[in-house]
Amino acid sequence: MKPLVMGADRLFPPCDGRSLSVWLLEKGCIVKDVNTALSYAQRKSVPMYQKSDSYDAGAVALVLINMLGRLPDAEPDDKY
Repeated sequence: MKPLVMGADRLFPPCDGRSLSVWLLEKGCIVKDVNTALSYAQRKSVPMYQKSDSYDAGAVALVLINMLGRLPDAEPDDKY
């Protein structure tokens, strides 16, 4: 069985991506750090720009699919 691979942006507090990433890592999932600039560029690349949580999630998913091998593993930093 292949491990679940998830992508997250905004991994540093006070953002929700960090908490979710820590939980997923504890459960054995692979979490990739999707740079916010990449997901922003993905959102802006379509003719009808939208800004919503579901649209943001779709942009992160497309970046994850298209760049999976080049994205770094998520390493949430507890120093903050």
